Amino acid sequence: MVKRALLVSFIFFAACANLSKNQVLTEDFKLRGGQFANQRWDDSLEFNRLSWYAELTLVYDLLTTKLDEKSRFWMWLSNAEKETLASCDDHYIVIAYSQSPKKVSHTMFKDAAFQSGYRSVALNQFSNYLELHPDFAQNSFHQYNVFGLCLDRKTANREDILLQFPNFKEVVLK
Repeated sequence: MVKRALLVSFIFFAACANLSKNQVLTEDFKLRGGQFANQRWDDSLEFNRLSWYAELTLVYDLLTTKLDEKSRFWMWLSNAEKETLASCDDHYIVIAYSQSPKKVSHTMFKDAAFQSGYRSVALNQFSNYLELHPDFAQNSFHQYNVFGLCLDRKTANREDILLQFPNFKEVVLK
């Protein structure tokens, strides 16, 4: 019993010792199923997720995916949004959260993307569908911004987006 208490205490102490560090965590996020008009599907829209934490506080959260025209989720885009993304050499759908613009802001992210040749594009209709999806509400994404990034290879310095937020390790978004 004493050994177990010592083990639990050690694990707790080790976990607390790690709380003073800034860290970037990566994971996948799946939006399961969707609907457009009378069509329903069970396909998933898979996002890559990068989360910047200062100690235990989520400072910036970034979910990105490259939406293929063959995906059923493509139907969520308006005709103008489809034309915009189809004209891009490459594109991302972005769901992003900033806890404080004084720490890590959407502008900092968009500036990093711009330096790689991406421009931000509005995806209002896609955002409306996304925000009404049950997984969106279940994951408390109501404070997140939804937008697109469009690459123009003529102006691109590189296709990877290099993210260098203050006091965090450098991350490359490919």
